[in-house]
Amino acid sequence: MDAQSQFSDSKPTPAFFQRPLFESLTETEISSLINKSKLLQYKRNDTVYAQGQKDLPPILILSGLIKLCCTAPHGRECVLHIIRPEALIDAGVLYYEAGIPYSAIAIAESKAISFDRQNFLNIIQANGQFASKILKLMSGRQRLFVNKL
Repeated sequence: MDAQSQFSDSKPTPAFFQRPLFESLTETEISSLINKSKLLQYKRNDTVYAQGQKDLPPILILSGLIKLCCTAPHGRECVLHIIRPEALIDAGVLYYEAGIPYSAIAIAESKAISFDRQNFLNIIQANGQFASKILKLMSGRQRLFVNKL
C-alpha cells in the first residue's frame, strides 16, 4: 500500500486503517477517526508532549523517531524509549490524570497522526476488541520499562 493512497487533504483515508491495530474497527468508527484526526509534522528536537501535560491526544508515528525521556530533579535527562514508525507514542496518555510522566521529543524529522482524545476513548469503550489491543499495547510498554530497571 503506497503512502499517497493513505492520505487525502491531510486526513487519513480508509486505507490507512488497514493496520493490525485498527482491524476490529467498524466503518463508522473509522469514519469518526478520519473526521477527527490531523496529520502532524515535527522537526528534530520539537516537543511532541511535555512532561506534566494533561489531556493529550493519542499520536501514531508514521515516520521518523520520537524519544520518551524524563528529567530527574537534579536536571539529568533519562531516555526511556525510542518510538519508531507504526507505533502509538503511548496509549497511556488517555488515562494519566496527573499529567504524563515523561516528555516526547522528535529526534529526527517525523510525521504523525493525532486522534481526537474523546473520540478515541469513546471507540475504546464501544469496541471490546479494540480496547483489548490498546490494553495489550499499554501492558507491553509497562513490561518494557520494568525490564529496563
